[in-house]
Amino acid sequence: MSYAVSKDIKKLLELSKCGISFLSPTKYLIIEKIATIKGNTDFKSFLTFLEILHILSTSKDIKVLSSPPSANYNQNRESRRISLITNYIKNNYDSEIKLSKIAEMVNMSESAFSHYFKKRTSHSFTSYLQDYRLGVVTKLLTETDMSINEISYKAGFNSLSNFNRAFKKKHNISPKEFKLNYDREVSK
Repeated sequence: MSYAVSKDIKKLLELSKCGISFLSPTKYLIIEKIATIKGNTDFKSFLTFLEILHILSTSKDIKVLSSPPSANYNQNRESRRISLITNYIKNNYDSEIKLSKIAEMVNMSESAFSHYFKKRTSHSFTSYLQDYRLGVVTKLLTETDMSINEISYKAGFNSLSNFNRAFKKKHNISPKEFKLNYDREVSK
């Protein structure tokens, strides 16, 4: 496997952390390829699997479902403070998270923390937290049958109207439309 191919597949796997969907014609091509390997255990099936990965990794029919900064965030390159903060968000996104509490966790004033976080992540803390929560929402919309109201509260939004506004701003459609479009695309 050449370096360029493995690089494309690595990029596909990184994108998969955000959730991805493939549209036509790629979707139908992959369905056909998968049908040829069902039940087979020979080496040709493995090669077909690699071919599927290559097709998916080079497809132009890809739709990324969410883009939480945490999904693309390389914690190895950043400081211990940023790792502490992102882990706290990952474990507590469904609760109220106050800037004052986070700043206190890393022994900084709110103002100093805000500048520090923005410099390190290119996002304000509030924006980062909201994007993370919207990533959770996207995952729940596509993987569960929970109501939109339940999803909004499970993702840490304390107001349905704020949730709807934030979701629509990010995706240009309402959560309900997003869910309907996703379900329609999956059932094709």
